Amino acid sequence: MKTGVNIKFTNTRTGVASSSDGVALLCVQAVAVASTFKLNTLYKLSQPSDLTPLGITDTYDATNKVSLVRQVEEFYTSAGNGATLYLIGVDKSTTMSEFVASDTFESLLRSTGLSAEGNPSPADRAKMIGVVFAPQDQAPSSGSYYADVIPTATALNTTLGNLWDAGFRAFAVLDGNNLKSVTDAPDFNTQDCPRVAVCDTTATLDSCASVGLVLGILSRQAVNYELSNVSAGPLPIQNAWFTDGTPVSSVLPAVFDTLGQKQHLFIRTRDTKSGYYFNDGATAEDSTMALSTIPANRVLNKIADYLHAYLTDIIGQTPPIDTDGDINEGYLSSVTENFYTTYTDPMITDGEIAGVNLELSSLSPFTSTRTVKAHLSIQQRPGIALIEADIEFVNSL
Repeated sequence: MKTGVNIKFTNTRTGVASSSDGVALLCVQAVAVASTFKLNTLYKLSQPSDLTPLGITDTYDATNKVSLVRQVEEFYTSAGNGATLYLIGVDKSTTMSEFVASDTFESLLRSTGLSAEGNPSPADRAKMIGVVFAPQDQAPSSGSYYADVIPTATALNTTLGNLWDAGFRAFAVLDGNNLKSVTDAPDFNTQDCPRVAVCDTTATLDSCASVGLVLGILSRQAVNYELSNVSAGPLPIQNAWFTDGTPVSSVLPAVFDTLGQKQHLFIRTRDTKSGYYFNDGATAEDSTMALSTIPANRVLNKIADYLHAYLTDIIGQTPPIDTDGDINEGYLSSVTENFYTTYTDPMITDGEIAGVNLELSSLSPFTSTRTVKAHLSIQQRPGIALIEADIEFVNSL
C-alpha cells in the first residue's frame, strides 16, 4: 500500500496584514565563463571570493550586462562570510519564467538537499530563493515591469507550490526589474502568489532590485524576523532607488503607504530616522491571508519540515490498539507531546511562534486503514506593523 507522509496547508484568512533556516539560492541571468562557470549548474558559495575560481571577476557584471557579482556581494554584506549561498546562472536568452517552470530548475533546487555523496541532507537544502533578471536599458513600453516579471512570479509560485506538496519547502524573492512607475505600481493583493515577494528597490542605480540584500539579511535571522524591524538599525547601504530610477529619498510617505497596501517589498525612509529601512516583508498575496508575509512563509516551512521529519519516524511502528480497532489515545498523546518537546517548544521559547496545537487521530478502523490523521494549528507571533496615536492638550492630568 502507499506509505509516507503527505502534508497540506490551508491558506486561512487572518485579517492581519545562520542556521539551516537561512540557506539561500540565487538564480541570476548570466553569461558562461569558458569551462569554469557553466549555466544551469549549481555552485555552492560561502564568501564572495568563491567567485574567483569560477572566473568571475569584479568586471564580470559590466562586461556582460548582468547583476551577478553585485547580488552576491550584497548578500554577504549582510550575511557575513560563511553563510551558504547556492548560485545558478541562467542564459540571458532564456526567459526566466520558462526556466523556473522547467524540470531543470526543479532538479537543481532538489540537489541542494543532497550531500556531496548524493545522500539526503535536509540542513543543506535551500530555504530561500532569489531570482534576478539582467539589467534593462529602457523603460517598459507596456505593463508595470520588465515583461517577464509577472509571468515569472506566477510560474515561480506554481513551482514552489508543487515542490511544497512533494516535501521541498521554500519561498522566493523576485527582482521587480524595471518598474515602469512608482506611482502606478500593480496591486499584488490579487496576484495570488503567496510564496513570492516582489522587490522594487535597489542599492545600485540600475533596473535590478537588491534581491541579494534581502536574502542576506534574512539568512542570519530567526524565521519570524520582520524586515521592517527599525530597532535593528538602518540597512547597510548608502543610497536606494526604485527600479524605475526614482530615488527612495524623494518619495512621499503617501506613496510608501500605497505601495505597502499593494503588497510590494521595498526600501523606504522613516521620518524620524536616518538611513534606509524595509517597509515590511510582503508577498504578492491578499494582505488578509496568512501567507501574505515572508515571516509567515518561513515559519510555516520550518514547522512543516519538522512535522514531516517527526511523523516519518513513526512510519512502520506498531502502536497499541484499542478494542474498537483504533490507535490507543495514550500512544497518540505521547507522540504529540514528544513533538512539542522536541520541535515546537524551542520555537516558542525563541519567540518564533506564539503556540501550536497538534491533533492526531487514526482513520477508523486503523486495523484496516493503517492511516494516521494529523492536524496542526499555528499561532503566529507577528511584528507590530502600524501604530495609531492621538495627541491633545488638557487642562489637568
